Amino acid sequence: MRKWIIIGVVVALVVVGGIVVASAQSGSDSGAKPVLITDVAVVRDLTDEVTVPGTLERAEQRTVSWLGGGGGGQSATSASASVVSAEYLDDGAPLNPGDRILAVDGRASVAFPGLFPFFRKLDVGAEGLDVQQLKTILAADGFQPGPADTRYTEQTRFALSQWQAARGYPGSTPSTSQTVNVALQQGAGYELGPQTSAGLTIGPPPARKAAARTGVGAQALPEISIGASTTSTARGAFVSFNLVSDIPVLADLTVTVALGGTLASGDRIPAAATQTVTIPTGGTTATLQVFILPNASAPAQTLTGTVQADPGNLYTVGTPSVASITVQSSVTPTITVSGTTTIQPGQSTVVTIAASSAPTDDLLVNLSVGGSAQADVDYVAFPPNVVIPAGQTSATVTVQAKTSSTIKPDRFLIVGVAQGSGYTPGGPGSATVTIQGSAGSVVPVVTIGASNLRVNAGTPAQFGISLDRPLTQPLELTLAYGGDAVMGSDYNPPPGIVTVPANQTSLTVAMPTLNNGLVQPDTTLVVAIAPQSTYVVGNPSAASTVIVNQTKPKISIYGGGANVSLGGGVAFTVVADQPSYKDISIQYTVTGTAQQGKDIQPVTGSVILPAGSTQVSIPILTLNTNVYFLPTDIIVTTGGGRLGQLLVKEGDVVPAGTPLFTITEPNIAVTLNASAADRTKLKVGQTATVQVQGGASSAPGVITELDDFPTTDPETRQQTFKGKVQVQGDLGAADGTPVTVNVVVQERKGVLTVPIAAVKQNGSGVDVIRLIDLETGKTREVEVETGLTEGSYIEVKKGIAVNDVVVIELEEKS
Repeated sequence: MRKWIIIGVVVALVVVGGIVVASAQSGSDSGAKPVLITDVAVVRDLTDEVTVPGTLERAEQRTVSWLGGGGGGQSATSASASVVSAEYLDDGAPLNPGDRILAVDGRASVAFPGLFPFFRKLDVGAEGLDVQQLKTILAADGFQPGPADTRYTEQTRFALSQWQAARGYPGSTPSTSQTVNVALQQGAGYELGPQTSAGLTIGPPPARKAAARTGVGAQALPEISIGASTTSTARGAFVSFNLVSDIPVLADLTVTVALGGTLASGDRIPAAATQTVTIPTGGTTATLQVFILPNASAPAQTLTGTVQADPGNLYTVGTPSVASITVQSSVTPTITVSGTTTIQPGQSTVVTIAASSAPTDDLLVNLSVGGSAQADVDYVAFPPNVVIPAGQTSATVTVQAKTSSTIKPDRFLIVGVAQGSGYTPGGPGSATVTIQGSAGSVVPVVTIGASNLRVNAGTPAQFGISLDRPLTQPLELTLAYGGDAVMGSDYNPPPGIVTVPANQTSLTVAMPTLNNGLVQPDTTLVVAIAPQSTYVVGNPSAASTVIVNQTKPKISIYGGGANVSLGGGVAFTVVADQPSYKDISIQYTVTGTAQQGKDIQPVTGSVILPAGSTQVSIPILTLNTNVYFLPTDIIVTTGGGRLGQLLVKEGDVVPAGTPLFTITEPNIAVTLNASAADRTKLKVGQTATVQVQGGASSAPGVITELDDFPTTDPETRQQTFKGKVQVQGDLGAADGTPVTVNVVVQERKGVLTVPIAAVKQNGSGVDVIRLIDLETGKTREVEVETGLTEGSYIEVKKGIAVNDVVVIELEEKS
C-alpha cells in the first residue's frame, strides 16, 4: 500500500507554528515517498478592489452645465437644444435651501444642502449614492421616495413627480390621454366567451368643478337619489345602479356610491367598496355598472348601492338613498341514487333518489332506465321521472318484478339520474336491481372486446361480443359497467336486453356516450360480461374505452372603463364559466395608443388560470415616464455657497453641455488616473475611499466622471484614463496632494474558498481540485466552478464542501 507524507493544516497531530504536520511511515519502505501539501476548504469573505492614483484638487468655484432635457426641451431652432425659460437670482446672491436659480425648458435649478453635486440623469433602475442623496433631499422636503437606500424605484419617481409638480415642471402631470385595450386570444384548453375585450383610458380623471353657492339667488344643491336596473339577477350578469339628480348640474359632478350587502366583494367587479360616477355638465343621470361573477357554491345574496354624503358639500343625498338587488343562488342540489339489490320474480324493492340539499320548490328529476330487464315483461313499468317535494331531500321509485314460466337468466334493471334542470347528477348515479332467473341446458363461452379505444363524448362506443358456438335459440346477456365514467352523465346503457340472436356467434353493442357540458378529465368506461347460469364468461371478460371530453371553459374578460392616472393601475378580471381540472394558460393582447414600456409596464401576453379557479387578474400598471431627474434640477451646496455668475440669460438656446452658471463655495475633488485594465472595472456612481498617500487621512467619495478614451502623457507616453471623484469631507491636504483612490468593485460574503494553487485544469480545460481522504489516503479529482479571487484565495461555487481537504502540491521526497 502506498504511503503519504501529508503536510497541511487539517490533521491535528502535531502543531508547530500554525502548521500541522502528519507523517505516514511505510515500515520497511526506504525509498522516496510522495509529499502532499494540503489545505482545507473554508468559508470567508472576498472582495475585488481596484486602487488607482489620483491628485487632490481644491476649488472655490464650480461650473454647472446643462446636461440636456432628454428630448423634452422646447426650442425654436433645434430639436436637440433647449431654451432658458426664467432667471430667478442675481450674480453673487446667497444660495439658501429651496432657492431657484434659473429654469431651462421650465425645469428650475433649486438649491439644497447635500454632500456632493449630482452628476448624471437618474431614472427607475439607477443605483448609487447619488440616488440615496436624492431620496434624502426629497424626504426632507416632505415627499415620500421610499427607503433611504441607493436604489431608484417607481416610488422614488412618484415622489419626484410630486416634487416637480410643486415647482411647475413640465411632464409631471398627464397630458394627452392614452387608451389600453386588453383582448383575449384563442388558445389551447378554453373557448372564448361572450366578452373578449375590455379597455381603459390613461389620463386625468374628469375635473371636479364646484357649483356656485354664494350670493343672492345662489344655485340650489342637486339632490341625488339611486335606483337599480333590476330587483333580481342571476350570477354571471351585469347590473346597474342609476344615479339621478333632481336638477341639471352646472358642472361635472362626482358622486360617491358605497357597494354593500351580503354579496362578497370578491364576487363582483369592481370589488372596491367605494365607487365614484360622474354626472356630466347639464345632465341629471349617471350609471354605475357592476358585474356579478359566477359562483356555483354561493347562496342567494344581496347587493346594495348607497349614495354617500359629499365631503365637499356639492350635493345632498335624496330619497331613496339605497338600492338593493337580489343575487340568485347558484347552488344546485346533487342527486344520487341508492338501492342496489337482488330480488326474486314477484318481489319488489325501492330505489331512493336523494338530493344533497332540500330544494326550495318541487324538483323534477329525470331518470335513465337500462339493463337487460324489460319493462312490463320482467318488471312493472314506472314513470321516467320523479318529484322531490320542496323542503324534502329524497323520493323513491318502486321496482315490482313480474313472474314468468319461461326459463330466463338473471336480468338486471339500472335506474340512474339523467340530465335535467335545477340539479346536478352525482355519485353514485345509479342503482342496479337484479331479478334472478333460471338456467337452460346450453352453456356457451362468452367474451367481449372494444371496437374503439377512444371515442369523443356524444359518439357511441362500440363493443363486440363473441360466443364460442352458435345456439339454436337467442341468448340474453347481462353486462356490468365500471371505470370512472358516470352512468347518466358520461354514458347510458344500451336500451333493451342485450341478446345474441339464434345461429350467430357475434353481436356489436353500441354504448351511447354523453356530452354533459362539464369541464372534466377524460373518463374510462369498462364493460364486462356479468356471470349468469346460462353461459360461461370467457377471456377477455371485460373491455374498456376512453370517453374523450371536448367541453372547454368559456373565457371572458371584464374591468377597465374608468380613467387611470399615470403611475396608477387597474386589474382586468378573466372569468371562466366553470372551473377547469388543470391549469390553463390564457393568451391575450394589449393594444391601443398606450405603448408598453413607455405608458404601461410591459405585459407577458399570457396568464395562468389555476385548476379549480374561475377567475384570474391581469394587472395593467401605468408609467409616468415623463418624470426623470437631471443633475441641474437640484444644485447641491455644502453651506455658505453663493451664485457666482449666470452665464446665460432668458431666451437663450442652450444645447447639451452649455455652461449655465457658477457656484462659489469650497469644493474638494480628485482627478484619478486608471490603467486600461482598471478602467474596465470602474463606472460612474461607484463609491470610493480617498486616502492621502503616506498619511492616515481618508474620506469617502463618489466617481462622477470617467473618460472613455485614454490620455497620453507627453513625457512618458504612458496612456491612462482620467476621471473625477467628488470627495465628501475634508482630507486636510493641500491642492495637488497625491492620493490613492480605492474602489470595492465586487464583494462576496461567506463564500467557500480554497488556495488558488489548489485549482488546476484537466485535459479538457475544466477547473478541477484534488481531494484527499485522510483515513484511507486515497485522492480523487473533482470538477469545480470557481468565482471571485482575492489575494491567494479563490471562491468555489460548486463541486466541493466546507472542510474538504484539498491538495495544493505533490512533491517527491527521498
